[in-house]
Amino acid sequence: MLEYDMIRQICAFLYDKCHIDPEFALVLGSGLDGLSRAVEPVMEIPYSDIPYVPTSTVQSHAGSLLVGTINGRNVAVMRGRVHLYEGNSPAEVVRLLRSLIIWGAGNVILTNAAGGINSAFLPGDLMLIEDQINMQGVSSLTGFNDDRMGTRFPDMSTLYDEDCNTDIMSAAKKVGVHLYRGVYAGMHGPAFETPAEINMLRIMGADVVGMSTVLEAEAAHHMGAKVTGVTLVSNFAAKKGGEKITHESVSAASKAGGEKLTKVLLEYIS
Repeated sequence: MLEYDMIRQICAFLYDKCHIDPEFALVLGSGLDGLSRAVEPVMEIPYSDIPYVPTSTVQSHAGSLLVGTINGRNVAVMRGRVHLYEGNSPAEVVRLLRSLIIWGAGNVILTNAAGGINSAFLPGDLMLIEDQINMQGVSSLTGFNDDRMGTRFPDMSTLYDEDCNTDIMSAAKKVGVHLYRGVYAGMHGPAFETPAEINMLRIMGADVVGMSTVLEAEAAHHMGAKVTGVTLVSNFAAKKGGEKITHESVSAASKAGGEKLTKVLLEYIS
């Protein structure tokens, strides 16, 4: 079965259960589920109940799709995501997000928790993603290109929408939250990076590093959606003699700083 046909079946399945056309699709990263509490729910369904959608195996991800409204705006919220390191293909990683875009979500907001490479960043800081470096070794556009989803060779010079970036910076200023701007590097995982890898990424121009987001941004832009992304710096990236990094510590730090991100996104969506 073609990927597009699976995606259309997912859309039909979701619409049959919930007659809402979402305006925004949000992907909530590790420890960043706080925004879901602001949603006036219409439907919530586990990924395991949605056809052709892989189940998240990461403990800190709820692994469900929440559809509802935020201040009158229709939203579809992915409470957690699936990753390459869980054994999923690039197409599987972006399948549900592609479905939400076809369903109607022309605005995509990607969030993640990541390690800070830029020495100016401290745990708890927020960074607007201006650009990205895909170090995952694969692309979500690999394989047969279905022109119904996007062109074979999409331009990526405006991957993160500058108008959306301007609006989200304004929203952050309005709620009194400082938002850095910078470059996100996406690694394959699941192992955290070595100090040598962090030094390489620093030389390449990365400000933060994580294990998600790059394939999603690529696929959403491919389909013509407006993409914006925000990183919560959860920890300092690896260095010789530094503290050991664990997923539990990353999730805990993200939860502690997630309130700021929720304030910004609520203002932006409103």
